[in-house]
Amino acid sequence: MGLDEDPIIVSTAHTFDELKVFQRFNSRKIRYFLIALLLLILFLSSANADTMPILETFLFLGIFAAIFLFVSGIFYTKNQYERATKTLSNGLTFHFKNSQFDVINEHPDYAAQGYVPYERIHRIYETDTMFYIYVNREKAFLISKSGIQNTDPARLRIILKSKVAPQIYKSK
Repeated sequence: MGLDEDPIIVSTAHTFDELKVFQRFNSRKIRYFLIALLLLILFLSSANADTMPILETFLFLGIFAAIFLFVSGIFYTKNQYERATKTLSNGLTFHFKNSQFDVINEHPDYAAQGYVPYERIHRIYETDTMFYIYVNREKAFLISKSGIQNTDPARLRIILKSKVAPQIYKSK
């Protein structure tokens, strides 16, 4: 019996703490912030010291950092966490099949269903408790290993590794 007839089923409901862990895991944007900050410091240091006093320079850098962090989404606001937690608290169900995985959201306000072909996966990271399946550089599905219903995480790992190129699958 193949995966199309007997898919691996994973039910996932996320907590506020799991979303915070994912946000820390997904904090690679910090690199871009540091690069932008270094470029800004180089720009400011090339300016004449008489035209911009030290206090104003640090004030400008602080405002720049706050705006960059807010706009780039490195940190969620409390409202964003509450909205994401409300949306994901009822959970998603995933059906892993031969050529794709189905995503089913049964939340009363956000009911939807879709699928993702394996060739559309951008990257997969596996941690001790989760699989993070990225469909682009920023968006990922959080698959809880504890939510796997009809098999064990090792089988899902084998299937995912067989469906994507080796450089796409990473363990952390």
